[in-house]
Amino acid sequence: MAVVGSRAGIAAVVVTWNPAPAALRRLVEVMGEEVERTALVDNGSGRSFDPLFAELERSGCRVERLAANRGIGAAQNIGLAGARADGCEWVLFLDQDSTPPPGLATRLRTTWQRLAASGKLVAAVGPVLVDARTGVPRHFLRIRGPRLRHITN
Repeated sequence: MAVVGSRAGIAAVVVTWNPAPAALRRLVEVMGEEVERTALVDNGSGRSFDPLFAELERSGCRVERLAANRGIGAAQNIGLAGARADGCEWVLFLDQDSTPPPGLATRLRTTWQRLAASGKLVAAVGPVLVDARTGVPRHFLRIRGPRLRHITN
């Protein structure tokens, strides 16, 4: 059955390494309401995590287990290839300990569509990151030569 509505065409790619099982289950559950497909790419966590990943695969996640830690970029590329193979046009990259607010994936896609419709060339959109310990937002930095500039929008 094809997914329709706000989740259609959106994949979440979660890179893991020795994840906390309860936190990863919670993230997968939240993303199940947000996206069409959740892909987990494990960066060599070891055999003790086999039951966890088997459980998550049975719940509908695409699971790719790497024999060794190949780095976050390689793992994200593997997840991206899987999302594209599943027909997803939009990808949300998450860490294993991410706690996204409800509606994040749809809001990010809508923001991209709005910016693109206004004639802006948009490569990516992302959320404002908030430090869970302090509640302080972290902004992206743009580096141009010796200058750093905080980007808030």
